[in-house]
Amino acid sequence: MKIPVQWKAIFWSNVGGFVGLFVGFEISVAWPPSFTKMFFVSLWAAFAIALHLINHRGRSVIPRIERYDARKIAWLLGIGVVGGMVTGLTGSGLDILTFAVLTLVFRLCESVGTPTSVIIMAFNAMLGFAIRGIRGELLPDAISYWWCAVPVVVVGAPLGAWYIKNKDRHFITRLLYASVVVQFVGALWIVPQSPATVAIIVCVISGGAAIFFLMNRLGTRLS
Repeated sequence: MKIPVQWKAIFWSNVGGFVGLFVGFEISVAWPPSFTKMFFVSLWAAFAIALHLINHRGRSVIPRIERYDARKIAWLLGIGVVGGMVTGLTGSGLDILTFAVLTLVFRLCESVGTPTSVIIMAFNAMLGFAIRGIRGELLPDAISYWWCAVPVVVVGAPLGAWYIKNKDRHFITRLLYASVVVQFVGALWIVPQSPATVAIIVCVISGGAAIFFLMNRLGTRLS
């Protein structure tokens, strides 16, 4: 479909993400499922809040990254390691954090950052699945869930790509905000809440939003 993506960003973030997966897998053993779920939705909520406030103030964007120097590669490798850890813990995360770097630090347009992050997460998910399989950690139920997801992704991903192909960046961000609200409210409804999960929500949203704002300030300075 000739949708523009950033292939170098995909490569370097996944190099770091491969390393981070192993660390995330080890951490995930010690975390209760409720902590994992609330950490994931709170991280997304923190990013959505930060992105909304930043865009509301006005933010210049670029349609593509012309040159990947050593500093940009270092950013992608570093955030790849952290994102891979989050993926190993929650099942997703490399896409969120790389998308944040691309849009906030490098000032890439959301309409290009979105399909780029989707491909990044696809590669990272396959790596994680392969690592789990090689280590003999895939339970029969996990494989069954994977098969259930296949038709959804095979049909949904191309339809989603086609749907946003000619939409502007503001439409895409509004769609992102809506999905974040739905998944956050759904998690609050489904996951039994406790003082510990509430503490995770508060810490991740406040700390994550602060980090994303700092990333945007750095992007302003670099631009």
